[in-house]
Amino acid sequence: MKYFLRLGGLVVVVALSFYACQNAPQTTDTPPSQPIIGPALSIMAVFDELTPIDIPLAEGSGIVAAGVGMRGDPTAVQPGTIDIDVPGDVVQVILYWEGQMRTAVGDDQVTVEGTPVTGAMIGGATEFFLGAWSTVYRADITGLDVVEPGLNAIEIGDLNYNRGCTDCRNNGAGILVIYDDGTGVADIQIRDGLDLAFFEFDPPLDTTVPQTYTFAAASADRIAELTMFASSVAPDRPNVVVVTINGAEQRFVDPFQNLDGPDWDTRQYAFTIPAGVSSLTVQALSERDPTSTLGTKPASLAWLTSALTIEPPVLTPMGCRVTGGVVDESGNCRHCPIGSSGLNAFTCGGQAGANTALPPQPSGNWTHSNKKGPAGRFTFHAGTPSAPEGTEIEWIDCMDPGWCSPARRAPAKQIDFGGIGTFKNMSGNVPPVIADHVTVGVSLHRFEVNVDDAGEPGKGGKQDPPALECPVDGFGLWGTEEFVNCDCPDFYRITIYAGTDPSSGVIYEASGWIKGGNLQIHPLTGNDTKSGSVGFE
Repeated sequence: MKYFLRLGGLVVVVALSFYACQNAPQTTDTPPSQPIIGPALSIMAVFDELTPIDIPLAEGSGIVAAGVGMRGDPTAVQPGTIDIDVPGDVVQVILYWEGQMRTAVGDDQVTVEGTPVTGAMIGGATEFFLGAWSTVYRADITGLDVVEPGLNAIEIGDLNYNRGCTDCRNNGAGILVIYDDGTGVADIQIRDGLDLAFFEFDPPLDTTVPQTYTFAAASADRIAELTMFASSVAPDRPNVVVVTINGAEQRFVDPFQNLDGPDWDTRQYAFTIPAGVSSLTVQALSERDPTSTLGTKPASLAWLTSALTIEPPVLTPMGCRVTGGVVDESGNCRHCPIGSSGLNAFTCGGQAGANTALPPQPSGNWTHSNKKGPAGRFTFHAGTPSAPEGTEIEWIDCMDPGWCSPARRAPAKQIDFGGIGTFKNMSGNVPPVIADHVTVGVSLHRFEVNVDDAGEPGKGGKQDPPALECPVDGFGLWGTEEFVNCDCPDFYRITIYAGTDPSSGVIYEASGWIKGGNLQIHPLTGNDTKSGSVGFE
């Protein structure tokens, strides 16, 4: 934890007017002066480091960022242009800017594509070196609608830290975009503020504060991306970013080299988070790595932003099959038809994946009978035997490796399958949202089934009720959590469409934790394993 003594009130400016108008450039790295404190001044301890962002963050698939260095006379370098390529829909846009000035008050206003923007000071004011007070500002500019999917060139102007002395400077600005490319919701965490460091200064200005991120562990490796803004770094001076995962360091050597122009850097690094790991630590350092090819004197730096994006776990496909049956007269599975309320009680059962679960033509059969509730009474069937021509299991996907004890050893805890089925019978109480699309025994309908195999039947064939931590919509591709919690019962979902194409619309869906019966995922049959296909070993 870093802290400084900060001067309070307007008297800061008055006191600083006694300084010589001299801001030491990076080449000399002159230590900060001793504060001039008169009897009317107040002193307070403040923390100068990155902290979790204090504005709401939108959900998205990832982050893209870019910046522009703007050191120099404003008339010579402004407006600066930030070139940023957004690979999806724009969800949230956050603008940062930083500079050093003669006083403890920075410049809280810039223009974005000519529109004035006022920011909140989120870091500083901190006297980094003699007469140079650093401040960082942030503004959520999503509502300006200046950033679009694809390539953008955003002009940033009227940044004016060049007041009070000849060496005061605009360091630059950066834009961070949260986007949605349709691949799922990533875990996005942002830390921002101001953390200053030069290795020869006295503590706390000699180094930065490590930033530790925590997140839920996963049973598979995941890809993470680190996004950073830094400023006030002289080119050709060494610096290091260290990422520590599970005790192992990854060192990124000399990352900040005025990549966006004078005194501004944007860096993004991708790395792997191993299965089971639930935290990592990041730190930017004024330090020379032994492998650096630059000079011997490390750079001073201002660390402004550190954002971590963790992609949703990739559910590993594998071969498996499912058998089972559910007798659920308790009505604990919801809901259909769309727009109705209440519970549907049903039975379901069959098997998918015997004698083969693999392309080009998996086999199996599945029956779902709604017994009572707002969806009425009907039976839907797919596959052989006793099904009309055209009904079949078309695909089977298995995910989430391993099994829940005391179940039989299995390759996976989740299975999704689907294909084409038909309604075998239907009573008169089936609502029009379903009945209007069905000709019993004739019309064909696409369906999808999801099974999460977590529980085993106990006394009387019953499964334990779901614990509080069991998500109401289950796990996997269609649930809120990727991987099965073995403290939950089995979960079942079926979705039936108006026609054979998904675009025809859903006419029925029932899902929930089963109360009676069992759904069991198994290894591939001998027919598949003898052929050398993928499976569980």
